[in-house]
Amino acid sequence: MIVTIVASQVVEAVLRANIMIGAAILLVLGLRRIVRRLFGAEIAYALWLVVPLAALGALAPARTRIVAAALAATTSQTQTTGPFADLLHAASRYSLALNLWLTGAILAAAALLWGQLRFLLRERAGRAGPAVVGVISPRFVTPADYATRFTAEERQIIRAHEHAHLSRGDAQVNAAIAAVQVLCWFNPLVHLAARLARHDQELACDASVLRRLPVTRRRYAETLLKTQLGAAALPWAAIGRPPPAIPWRNGSRCCAAPRRERGGAWPAGWRSWPWRFRSAAGPGWPNRSAGSPPPSPRRPAPRTIPCCS
Repeated sequence: MIVTIVASQVVEAVLRANIMIGAAILLVLGLRRIVRRLFGAEIAYALWLVVPLAALGALAPARTRIVAAALAATTSQTQTTGPFADLLHAASRYSLALNLWLTGAILAAAALLWGQLRFLLRERAGRAGPAVVGVISPRFVTPADYATRFTAEERQIIRAHEHAHLSRGDAQVNAAIAAVQVLCWFNPLVHLAARLARHDQELACDASVLRRLPVTRRRYAETLLKTQLGAAALPWAAIGRPPPAIPWRNGSRCCAAPRRERGGAWPAGWRSWPWRFRSAAGPGWPNRSAGSPPPSPRRPAPRTIPCCS
């Protein structure tokens, strides 16, 4: 009896929280671009606070008398329908759902830990970073060729960017996002929101750095692009340098796009670029050279309406 009640409460709480989380995610998805355009990237990133607040509201404890009434109804139903028949049926149903959820959560956590372990091994070999790693005491990790690959100005830009992540507590936020992904592994909206939230996180971080750092937007974007081309995939407990998240101004892009050599492969990190960097350039962007202006919009040809004789 007690096991059935606990299993049913856990399963119902998970489903209720995911329904509220999904509704909050859809709300943020509809508002984030408008808010970013009107109020800036940092306010748009703050919109994601709606999601954990919705989850906490769904998990708020119900009143005691409602739980007592449900227990009384369950007891009366089991007494009238047969000796433990409905109780065993409910126990098997809730136990199956609970075991399925726990199995998926364990597998999702194992996948995240495996990615973290691979990143730590690359870090020891000097092939990881620049990135901020850790949750309780985050640290700045650099590759072995950090001093030779980047100039003094580029290192200043990278340090300013990672320091902004540290001061904003983004490492702890990303760990919380990863925990939600583990608990809500079956919800595709949660995984979509995790990717877009980290994208908005980078936009907000870039906006804060560009307010304080005396550097041009083009130079900033080129430096961050340089770190991306040599970076590997990051685990949940690391904040690295994603593709440049610099808004475009006056129809010109901040930096040139990487190109694939004839018969070769794309540069490292190209396939991980979000859709936002491709769509911001407009149609035909991958085929334009670095210094050429964007193509002018096509105008529809005038239509000729024949006269009636």
